[in-house]
Amino acid sequence: MTLELRPVPEDDPRARERTRTLQRRLEAAGYVHGGDAALTLEVEADCLSLVLQGGKTPLRLTPDFVRGRQGYRHARAAHETLVRAVGRVGEHAHIVDASAGLGRDALLLAARGWRVSAFERHPVVALLLEDALQRAAHAGDPALAASAARVHLFPQAFAADALPAPADAAVFDPMFPQRRKNAAVKKDMQVLQALMEAPDQRPGQASRAEDTEEHDAASDTESDAAATLAALIPATRGRVVVKRPAGAAPLPGTTPVSAIQGRAVRFDLYRA
Repeated sequence: MTLELRPVPEDDPRARERTRTLQRRLEAAGYVHGGDAALTLEVEADCLSLVLQGGKTPLRLTPDFVRGRQGYRHARAAHETLVRAVGRVGEHAHIVDASAGLGRDALLLAARGWRVSAFERHPVVALLLEDALQRAAHAGDPALAASAARVHLFPQAFAADALPAPADAAVFDPMFPQRRKNAAVKKDMQVLQALMEAPDQRPGQASRAEDTEEHDAASDTESDAAATLAALIPATRGRVVVKRPAGAAPLPGTTPVSAIQGRAVRFDLYRA
C-alpha cells in the first residue's frame, strides 16, 4: 500500500502547501512504502503525525520532546546511562548518533551540551524527527531550544565523509536481533514497525527488544549493523557506544573492550 499524505485541516492553505513540499521531498528521495499497512502522514502547518489505520482505534505517532518522559530525560541528561557510557569528552564535544530514529538519544546527548550529528536514513522517520526538533525549538523553553539547535540532522545512512572532522564519540542503536517469539510493542513502535514492514509481515509485531527506545529505523540485518560500526570506529576519536539487548551477542566483526550492563539494554564500548 502507499503512504498517504493528508493536510490537516484539508482547507488550511499552509498545511496544503507543506503537504506538497513533503511529497516532493519523499519523491526526490525515491521513497515508496512497500508494506501492507494503511498509513497516513497527517500534515498540519506546524506538526506531523504518522497514523496507522486498520484497527479499532487508529494508532498515532507524534514525536514530542516537550512533554512526558522525554522532557523528564532531557532535564536529567547527566544521569542517563547513555551519557555516562560516552565517557569523558569535552564540554562542547561533537557526538555522532548513527541511527537517530525518533531522536530521543540525540536530544539527550545535546542536552549534555554536546553537538550532535544525527543520521536517520528512513525518509519518513527523518521528516518526523525534523518536525519534532522544529517544534522543540519554538516551544518556549530556552534550554530545550538550545538542545534542539545543537542537533544537526542528516537524512541519510551514516557516512564518514559527511562529517567535517572525526567525531569525539559516537552512539549506535541498530535494529535488534530477531527474537524467537514476536512480542507486541508499545503503540509508537507499532506504528514504526508498520512503516518498515515487508509485505509478508504483520503490523503490530516486532522482532526487537521491547524496552529499547532508539533504533535505526531502516537497518534490519546484523551484517548491515556491523558494517555501520566498522565505518564508525575510524571516524571517531573516542568511544563508540553500541546499544544491544541485555542477552544478545555483540555485533559481529569487532570485539568491544568493555560493556555497561542494564536490566534490558547493554551498552557495548569500543575503545576505552
